[in-house]
Amino acid sequence: LLNWLQERTDESFVIMTMNRHKDLPPELFRPGRFDAVFGVTEPDAPTRREILKSHFAFRECDPGFTEVQWNRLASLAKVANTEVGLVGAALEEVVKESRATAYARSGSAVPTYDIVEQAVLSAARTDSSQLHPDELKQLREFIGSHCRKVQEPSTEFVVGPAVANPRRRRISE
Repeated sequence: LLNWLQERTDESFVIMTMNRHKDLPPELFRPGRFDAVFGVTEPDAPTRREILKSHFAFRECDPGFTEVQWNRLASLAKVANTEVGLVGAALEEVVKESRATAYARSGSAVPTYDIVEQAVLSAARTDSSQLHPDELKQLREFIGSHCRKVQEPSTEFVVGPAVANPRRRRISE
């Protein structure tokens, strides 16, 4: 890989992802290997709010929350006893769990605020990122010193546009 990165003459666009930068050889990060290295950590509260809203919209399920309620859910969506926010995958599971709970309780897949709040709090208590706080700290430090910051991420690229998916089965109308 190192040789190919150095010697390539084609116009390849290389995308790599990693969670453990210490496992990679330092020569991989020499100048000239990559045109840019971006670092992405967990989303902040406004981004968590938009991710939650996008996942509900993607599933054509508008719970009708106020902006105050969305903001509260986003602020609660942190790993227990930390400032680490839940990542997009965890927030997607919150949406799935809250819809399943709502359907089991009422026959409607549109959850109430209380159901979503409980799903957020449950996800925050059980999130696996709290198992390796030192690794997360080191990763953030690496990103801060070796990577370009990603500006204004678009949630459309995270969950896709809010359009009907004809292959998806609907739980209820």
